[in-house]
Amino acid sequence: MGGEFEVPFGTLHPRLLLERKFQEFNLAERTSESLKQEKTELENKLQKLQDNHDKMKRELEETLSQLGILHTEKQSLEKKFADMAHMERHMSRLQQNLLSIDTDKNEAEMKLRKAESHIQVLTATVDTLASDKEHMSELLRTEAKQSSEMGQYKNQVESLQHMLDVLTQSKEMVAQELRVELATNAQSKEDLLRLENAVKELKGKLTVLESEKLLLLKQLDELQKKDAEKARELKELHTEKAVLQKALDTAMEDSAKVDLVKQVEELKRNKDLMLSQLIQAAGVDKSNKELIAELTSRLPITVQESVKLKKQLAQTQEELVDHRRCLADALLVKTSLTKKLEKIDIAGKTNCRELEERNELLEKNIVLLRNELEIAKAKVAQSAPDSFSRIFSQMEDNKQELEAKLKEAREGEKEQTNRLETIKQRLQEIHPEMLKTSEETSAMQMTYLTQNEELKKLRENLIFLQGQVNDFEVLTEASWNFRNIPQEVITLEEEVQSTECFVESSHMRVIQLEQRGLELRQEMQVLTQQLETAQDRLRGFVSQRKTVQKKIVDSEELERQLLREHLEVDPPFQDGSNSTNDQAKEQFLNKLENSATFSQKSGSQLEEELKLRLKLAAAEYRKLYLEKQKVERRLLKLCQKLSDRSRVTLTSTGNEPEEGPIAELVNVSSTEPALASSSQVKGGPDFCFICPICSVSFPPGAYDIFTEHFDNHLS
Repeated sequence: MGGEFEVPFGTLHPRLLLERKFQEFNLAERTSESLKQEKTELENKLQKLQDNHDKMKRELEETLSQLGILHTEKQSLEKKFADMAHMERHMSRLQQNLLSIDTDKNEAEMKLRKAESHIQVLTATVDTLASDKEHMSELLRTEAKQSSEMGQYKNQVESLQHMLDVLTQSKEMVAQELRVELATNAQSKEDLLRLENAVKELKGKLTVLESEKLLLLKQLDELQKKDAEKARELKELHTEKAVLQKALDTAMEDSAKVDLVKQVEELKRNKDLMLSQLIQAAGVDKSNKELIAELTSRLPITVQESVKLKKQLAQTQEELVDHRRCLADALLVKTSLTKKLEKIDIAGKTNCRELEERNELLEKNIVLLRNELEIAKAKVAQSAPDSFSRIFSQMEDNKQELEAKLKEAREGEKEQTNRLETIKQRLQEIHPEMLKTSEETSAMQMTYLTQNEELKKLRENLIFLQGQVNDFEVLTEASWNFRNIPQEVITLEEEVQSTECFVESSHMRVIQLEQRGLELRQEMQVLTQQLETAQDRLRGFVSQRKTVQKKIVDSEELERQLLREHLEVDPPFQDGSNSTNDQAKEQFLNKLENSATFSQKSGSQLEEELKLRLKLAAAEYRKLYLEKQKVERRLLKLCQKLSDRSRVTLTSTGNEPEEGPIAELVNVSSTEPALASSSQVKGGPDFCFICPICSVSFPPGAYDIFTEHFDNHLS
């Protein structure tokens, strides 16, 4: 076709025809070859398509099989999820049961602790009741012993009374009784002399009070003089008021001047108006020019006069203001002075009334003291040796009662000290336990908070993963990454359950620790209350023991003093010798052994009779001494009151108090026995302490050593 050329039909050569046919044949061959190539290509493509079809078929079968497997897995997972939900419900029920069991357990533990605390309180109360029971039983035993001893003492007293009746028949006994009566009379005379001295001292104090009264009267005179001076000042103020009134009148006159100045100013204004009118009329009348010139020449003079009048007006106004201010000040001063005068009058009247009342009270007290002195003199005159036996029995009974009370107080003090030690020991144990529980509660609260935060985070993660598992329905190539999600969900659920259990357990532990701390605080409060009650009881027993010891010492001192005064021996407290009491006893025994009536009797009878006589004499003397002490105490109280009142009156008048009443108090108190030095220990450490039993003296400041020494004597 490339070498083809057109020839007119019917005119072609056969060779040309052949060539043309050959060319057509070649063309057909070439087309057939191309078709074959296309066929082979199509066959290859078809084979490829068949292979692809087979491959896709196999893949489809595989995917279908995988879909079936996944469907079965999905069904199994759904079953597992249902089982897991059932297990979760079961676990929640178990957890609720566990929590209820824990709450029941905690309540039971709390009840047990409360029961233990109640048991401890009850044991403490039982111990106290047991101690009280033992104490009461001991008191009953002591009462039984005392009753039996009282019966024995009654028998002994009856026998001794019989012996006394026998002994009173002898002459020497009568003489001895007469000597005793003489000694008691001498002592009563001395007491009367002391009382008379006290009365004299009171009279001296009355003179002092009268002098104070005179001083107060002088002060009243001075106050009256001051009142007269203040009245004079008031008169002066009245005169000043009159002067100020005159100044006001002058100020009114000055106000008239001010009116004149105002009139001058009005004239000036009229003059200005006239000048203006004249100036306007200058063009009409030339003769008025002279008048205008005169008026203009007079104008500066009138201006100067008006300025002077203005200055005078200002000065008068200032003077008027000053006068008004001075008048107001004078009125204020007058009112204040009148108020002060009224107050001074009222105070003077009240002071006079108080002084009169005090004088009346002092006179009444003096009358009462004189009556008491007369009664005391009558009692001393009527006192006889017949009351010796009664006083002796009373002294013995009192001594036994004091010894029993002392024993009871010592036992109670010992018991309360032991109880205090146990309570303090328990408090020392509770304090570190409370600190430990508080630290544990704070630590557990911190862990509870941290674990609660972690639990919230885990729950959020679990909810997120469960949502992803529920949305896992469409399978793609990207969905193969979520095959491990169910296992993660299971692990997260287990972790959430474990953390929930741990959080609940920590919460319960916090509640337990708080309850334990509350119980410890309650126990501490109970122990502190018991400690306070025990301390109060201990203080009561200690004060009771001290008072009983003081009473015993006073009674023994009175007995020894009566013995010394009866035997006319000097008191042993003047020196530190320990043998004065023994010497007194030996002298008394020698006197009695030398008598003829006691020579025929045995030694035991003599000792009993001597003891009886000594005790009777001591009891009688103690009665007299007690009466004397009562009178001296009353005198001391009166002197103290008088000194206090004199101090009050002198301080109110501005003078310093005198030292007379205090010195008189010291003189009166010096008449008491030397035992007062030991009773004045509480007053301060400047006293020397002397033992009333063995007469050993202790230096100032050695009160503790003295008390130990005295307790050793008593024990």
